Amino acid sequence: MKLESISMMDCGVADDIRKPTSLVNEGVACDTPWKASNPAKLIRATTLFIILSICRQHSVAVEHATVSKFSVDAQPISGGVVLRFDVGPKLERDIDSFKVWRTTDAKTTAAETSCVLSSAAAENLRYYHDWYKDYFTRQQQGQTFFYHVHALGPQGDVVAGSQPSWVSWRVRTPPASGTVLTPSAYRKIPLYYDSQYSSTKKLLPVNVDITTTYYIGRLYGYNKLDELTTRRRELFSRLGAWFLQLEGKAILEAEGTYLPQLAVGAEGSYMLKDTKAPGVSNPTFAFNLEQKDTSRAFHGLFLVASKDWGWLQTGVGWIEGDAPSKLIYLTEFLNNESKSDKGYFVNTRLKITRRFALSAEYLKPLQSVGAPWLLNLQLGNLLRANFDLAYLRYNRGYDILAHLNFRYTLYPSFKSKEKAK
Repeated sequence: MKLESISMMDCGVADDIRKPTSLVNEGVACDTPWKASNPAKLIRATTLFIILSICRQHSVAVEHATVSKFSVDAQPISGGVVLRFDVGPKLERDIDSFKVWRTTDAKTTAAETSCVLSSAAAENLRYYHDWYKDYFTRQQQGQTFFYHVHALGPQGDVVAGSQPSWVSWRVRTPPASGTVLTPSAYRKIPLYYDSQYSSTKKLLPVNVDITTTYYIGRLYGYNKLDELTTRRRELFSRLGAWFLQLEGKAILEAEGTYLPQLAVGAEGSYMLKDTKAPGVSNPTFAFNLEQKDTSRAFHGLFLVASKDWGWLQTGVGWIEGDAPSKLIYLTEFLNNESKSDKGYFVNTRLKITRRFALSAEYLKPLQSVGAPWLLNLQLGNLLRANFDLAYLRYNRGYDILAHLNFRYTLYPSFKSKEKAK
């Protein structure tokens, strides 16, 4: 009878029954399910189950989003960088647009992509179809930017992600359009402060510069021309040669990852001397150099190739015309027989710091009597003077010259543009 009275009780609620499993062992059947004596444990278990389900769905979604990858390549352009997306033919038909994210925080790139895209650490930029061009202001030079790209489908869902996940790019100073007397293959694109004016679609691939070069005089000279003069050394003699030059060029081929930029152009210059060259005569040989012009015009056509390596910019070019004949007006020991109608040049720019760079150019006329060549230097603040140095070499002699140089870009214009309010 004792077992019969127990079977009539609710085994899930009765407080006397501490171990329902013992009843089963004794053959007692329980008609109602057993309920937990602590409802808090049930709530915690349910919450844990829901969290694990959400995490599993998130991991599956992330795994699905990272299945498809496309490569992103960063290439330099004048004034900025271009990101090129190589999605391939399989993904191309599923992609409707791209979304580009940019940040300057290196710590952000170490986080998960999903976390970064949902935070304000990365900036959502406008997109193009298979490339994105980003231009920088002067205040942004020296900074490093990180880019992440998503390929979106027609419904706005993420189809693929960039590989590598974050592409870094350090903003560099725009390449120089020329050195002293020789041009480079680059054009100076202005850095606008508003991205609304960053596009270069309306700019022609042309660069027009005006340069003014003044050779003040000779700091030191040495020669072995005994048939011309008895003075072996010269110190601080006046030269006074002005060169006013206008050069224009067109970009034939844009710079690539390994290939240089190619440009072709023309230059016209006018030489004016504000002092006469010192006379050269030797009474022993009764020989005089012919008097040269105090003013003259030059012209030439050039082809130049330049490559920017970031900290080093190099260029080499060929010039046709009498422009290389400028060298004969920098010393009294070269006459009109040293004129040349062609030559080549090499220029380079070494960037030491963000605001300090060293530039040099080498100009060599061909088929010129006396075999002269000129090396112009731009030492910046290294010389601690208001002029730069030049080295003129010819047969049996050389001169160290002081000169000034100014270069101004006419096109593209550097007039600042502000966003219309």
